[in-house]
Amino acid sequence: SPLAYHIDFIPRLLDRLGLERAHLVGNSMGGGLSLGVALAYPERVRSLSLIDSYGLGTQMPGGIFTYALSRLPYFNDLLRLVLIRSRFLVKLGLRQLLAHPARISEELVDDAWESVRMKLDHPAWLAFQRHEFTPRGLRTCYLDRLKEIRCPVLIVHGADDRLLPARHSREAHHLLPHSRLELIPGCGHLPSREHPEILNALLIEFLENTVPEV
Repeated sequence: SPLAYHIDFIPRLLDRLGLERAHLVGNSMGGGLSLGVALAYPERVRSLSLIDSYGLGTQMPGGIFTYALSRLPYFNDLLRLVLIRSRFLVKLGLRQLLAHPARISEELVDDAWESVRMKLDHPAWLAFQRHEFTPRGLRTCYLDRLKEIRCPVLIVHGADDRLLPARHSREAHHLLPHSRLELIPGCGHLPSREHPEILNALLIEFLENTVPEV
């Protein structure tokens, strides 16, 4: 699967960097990728920091409608053509990711616009969609394997995330040994953009105190 490819890539990257083990920090899909690495290659992971993480539930935004759209021929091509011409639509999409629209800066819109164009241009994104979006929801869900994880885990979630609800992280916290849960009030799917000072403080404290060898 596309996700499995990226999971297998991380240990190869660590080898190239000369690192035996690493502290993995991932937001959204990056969180799901980090979980996959911790399960497949536990000896390579010192700790996990999961931020509004993918892979902790099957609920899919848009449900069966999202699945149907992902299967339409040329849908991604059409979406790309629309989005690369409409900065307004990108800004509208950000309103679903952030808890408070007032936090949507012009810089954030520019970054998101560029990210969307790059993502929709890349065949890996289309492959990911077609593999992960199913009629019953998201395919990858690690809840039944979380008990296998033995490294320290920090779980951070925006309390007002509309894309991946905070209850996913609450359930994961109850299932994950050695985990700590932090919910950020008034925050959506992107804590690094909405409350970077809170997120950075949580990460630094976790790495310095929970994982003292940092």
